[in-house]
Amino acid sequence: MGWNCSKARGSAQLVTPVDSVPRVNHRCSPISVTDNLGVPKNPLNPFYDAPPKWNRAGKNWIDPGLGGFLAAAGYPYETEWGKHKVPTLRNVDKRPLSDPAFVKAFGHNGYFKSLKEIVHFYNTRDVPLEFWPAPEVEENINTDELGDLGLTDEEEDAIVAFLQTLSDE
Repeated sequence: MGWNCSKARGSAQLVTPVDSVPRVNHRCSPISVTDNLGVPKNPLNPFYDAPPKWNRAGKNWIDPGLGGFLAAAGYPYETEWGKHKVPTLRNVDKRPLSDPAFVKAFGHNGYFKSLKEIVHFYNTRDVPLEFWPAPEVEENINTDELGDLGLTDEEEDAIVAFLQTLSDE
């Protein structure tokens, strides 16, 4: 019933560069459900303006993700610093029926405002002439599976169109 090599190989037939299917290693076991994708700091995050009682770092605050939780609990955290849960793609583009103009936010901090924007980021994060802002957390960034995928604009659009099919009606 759980994850196995057959399911891993089957899912690999359907995988796109921006999916959330658990990655598998050569032994066909799940590797990670958290990742640091190198998402830039979101300057519009209202937490930066929270009272010092809640946010002592103010505008300098960063979201350490799982690493912050582990550090606070006294566990080793260095390899998890900046990693956030990889969300499901189900309903990735679903919006409230009452407001079709509702702006979705993507990334752990809501930096991206469209599927196209985050797919383009996954494709070009490490391409020098794209001029993306620095990542919120520099440590543990996934450079193996995204950043310079070499996709065309049409391929990005096709991925977005596919992702939109994953939302319930």
